[in-house]
Order: sequence, then C-alpha cells, then structure tokens
Amino acid sequence: MKYIITESRLNQAIYEYLDEMFPEDQMNLEHPLEYDEDEDEDFEDKCRIKFSIGDDDNAVFYYYEKCYWSDVDENTMNRLRLFEKYNPPYLDIEEPFGNILRGMFGNHLDEPFKEWFTNRYKLPLNKIG
Repeated sequence: MKYIITESRLNQAIYEYLDEMFPEDQMNLEHPLEYDEDEDEDFEDKCRIKFSIGDDDNAVFYYYEKCYWSDVDENTMNRLRLFEKYNPPYLDIEEPFGNILRGMFGNHLDEPFKEWFTNRYKLPLNKIG
C-alpha cells in the first residue's frame, strides 16, 4: 500500500516527534566547562550550549555559536575548516538521537528541525549535523 503525505503534514509529524523525543520541561541547557591550561582552571564556554534531558548528564545536542571558531591558534587550525564546513550557528545532534532521527526522516529532517529548534529556543540555526 502506498501513502502520500503532504509536506506540511510531514513537517507537523516531525515537530510532534521532536516534541515527544525532547520534552521541553525536561530539557536542560548549560554552557559546558572547558579547561584553561594557562590559568589552570575550568571556565564556562559561552560559545557552546549543551542540551541534555532530565537528570542525564549526557548531551542530546551541542549548539555552537560563531565565536566558538574565533579563538584560533596553531592547535585549533581545524576549527577554521570546521567553521567553513558547518556555517555556524550549528547544532550537532548526538548519538543515538541523530541516527534515530535520520533513520526515520532522512533528508526531510533538516528544515523542520531548524524551524522547531529556533521556535522553541529562540536561537538562530544555519545547519544541523
């Protein structure tokens, strides 16, 4: 049997699935800690946001702002290549969530996910991975 799903209905199905997979009242957002060797102390990385669910400390996704790629030295030259590749602001969906979503929605996921994310968190988003 063959089903035809309109784009608007598919987008709505994706939004509903995302709302169920990532309940708004259970999502935690924080700036992850980084270690500064020069100062020998941890600091909050204000250029990234870690999203997790409930009490689980494992990330669901990481949000990278443009400033994440701005601190470039010889040890972080790969950040420039990544900046060009990812066109920040960029959201990295952690596993197994990325595989689940890509397995269900394939290449139809990107635009509805970006719209869902920007509507929920009021953060701009150019690309997801």
